[in-house]
Amino acid sequence: MSRQRDALRVRWFLGAWVLMILFAEDVRAQVVTVGVGADLSSEPGLSVTVPLEITEANGVDAVDLELGFDVEVLSVVDVRPGPVIADAEDSPNQFLSRVDDEEGRIILGTFFLLTRSVESGTFVEIDFLVSPDAAEGTTALDLAKFSINEGALGVDPEPVSGDDPTDGELSIVVPVPDITVSPASLDFGLVEIGESSTRTVMVGNDGDAPLVILGVQTTEATSSEFAVVPGADGAEVPVGGELVVEVRYEPIDAGADVGTLVISTNDPDEPDVEVDLMGEGEDPEPVFYRGDSDGNGGFDLTDGVFIFNFLFSGGPTPECMDAADSNDSGLLDLSDGVFILNFLFVGGPPPPDPGPPGEAPCGPDPDAKPDTLGCDLYDGCP
Repeated sequence: MSRQRDALRVRWFLGAWVLMILFAEDVRAQVVTVGVGADLSSEPGLSVTVPLEITEANGVDAVDLELGFDVEVLSVVDVRPGPVIADAEDSPNQFLSRVDDEEGRIILGTFFLLTRSVESGTFVEIDFLVSPDAAEGTTALDLAKFSINEGALGVDPEPVSGDDPTDGELSIVVPVPDITVSPASLDFGLVEIGESSTRTVMVGNDGDAPLVILGVQTTEATSSEFAVVPGADGAEVPVGGELVVEVRYEPIDAGADVGTLVISTNDPDEPDVEVDLMGEGEDPEPVFYRGDSDGNGGFDLTDGVFIFNFLFSGGPTPECMDAADSNDSGLLDLSDGVFILNFLFVGGPPPPDPGPPGEAPCGPDPDAKPDTLGCDLYDGCP
């Protein structure tokens, strides 16, 4: 009986020994792939989580790794176990890390109290803070070491210091504003001398950072009749927002005026955007009283006499021929003087629009009957 028990024990130990050899061979035959996570990006002044990835591995006792980084660009905020080992209730582990901020290197070791399998996923998570002064571009993340069971479990490709397939890179994206301006030109059209017209330019921001208006002005070659309405300088246009810039045109003489509006901002691609300006000043349409041929603001017998003197006695020429054209015939002749007398003394019709003094306010020639008489000067309006 004792011999039988001994034989059973020998067979059990032999079986267990064979299973251990087979398990060890299976572990050694594994090829594990590791590396820094892909598609990493951040902005200056923001944090970013960098994952160190691993494929499925069995029989893991310990892992040692090193990761290099640029201390001018990145600083370490936190190093912690990734999801594939953070919840290892069946296999408690020790997780030790050291950060060398001068050399830019993270040294990490994790030791499992019980041999365990590790699923594919994130083995370690590292939180970095990107320097506020970081420039646009990429910064390298050098996975210099990832040793499993002191090298007993193979990693392919094996991380080394310097460039290799297990390394990663972090893209630094500097947010910038992107100016839009509409319209590209302002045409004020015809504006009477002494009057003004205001047009608006919409300044938008299609970028990723606030757009700062550094200045809004016209060029030296711009006609002085154009002026920027104050209020836009120093303004900030938020992302997706708009700002109204107003330009005023006030001609001081007749004729065409041109110029250029320059909007200066912190947009790095278009720091100065130009808007063409154009307008034309025209003489104001004269206003007068119809029938006031002598231009004194009254309407009486002297206005009819003034016309007769001009026509037949070499008297002075009416300064406003349209006013002297009392019947609005488009001609200045005997009938205008007669028309005035008829209205004053015989009950005839009043002079047509804009009408005589006392009947209506001063006004322009309605141009119902185009003529070439014109009105050079009229001082009779209140």
